[in-house]
Amino acid sequence: MCTIIVAHQLHPEADLIVAANRDEFYSRRGTAPSLLTSATPTSPRIIAGLDSERGGTWMGATEHGLFAGITNQRTWRVPDRELESRGRIVRRVLECGAVPEALAYMRALDPRKYNDFNLIFGDTEHLFVAYGRRDSSKAEILELEPGLHVLANDRLFSPEFPKSKIAYREAKKAIALPLSDAMRSLGALLGSHILPEDRLIPAPPKGSPLSFELVKKLQTICVHTSAYGTVSASRVVAHQGALIRYDYADGPPCKAAFEDVLGALEDEGLEEGMVEQA
Repeated sequence: MCTIIVAHQLHPEADLIVAANRDEFYSRRGTAPSLLTSATPTSPRIIAGLDSERGGTWMGATEHGLFAGITNQRTWRVPDRELESRGRIVRRVLECGAVPEALAYMRALDPRKYNDFNLIFGDTEHLFVAYGRRDSSKAEILELEPGLHVLANDRLFSPEFPKSKIAYREAKKAIALPLSDAMRSLGALLGSHILPEDRLIPAPPKGSPLSFELVKKLQTICVHTSAYGTVSASRVVAHQGALIRYDYADGPPCKAAFEDVLGALEDEGLEEGMVEQA
């Protein structure tokens, strides 16, 4: 489960701002964002982390500002491990290199091959959300208006996740600031432990193995439980068709500092920063 905040065409210094947490079981490891090996010689360079278990990614961006991020749809049932990795969808969208190709890929995708997901993707000009459900052979794809969008583990602004409203409220304040201040505020927001009121948190269905207290803990933006929680965070900025910033916190952002991924790759030399394609 994750929280993805996207400000699209709202800030004068940045056409696309993304702030996102990766929530995962602590035992499921992932690598920090790095430059991935291109699918073809003409493919754009992709910066993304890798899921060490299944080779996909939860979020990434290309040098030209194409962004994609995914959240698992909460279904209250155990995921089918025989299905394909949802993280592979993100990787393939990024490998498309541009929105028209990514859109064509998503329109051809059969969601029945995956556990349920919510994908947000786009660039500095266009933004889309795709809802993939196993009961349909096609993903539901919607183009989003310029604005502020918060995607948790359901549809945008689903009442199942009242923390989305908290994230929206605080992100709106952050986006009104100069870009450097906005990024600091968004980083603090990703580390927030503010909880919605109990009355706003839907109780788990009858027979669910999850208690209300556990479900409640999942309604903070920065999640902490004994086995599962926020394991990393990212801040991405694109402007005028180019990726200009990618920050990463290797750990819960309430404790871990954000590091400059782009600067580190430039210091190492982009070729040396490449990792093998899984």
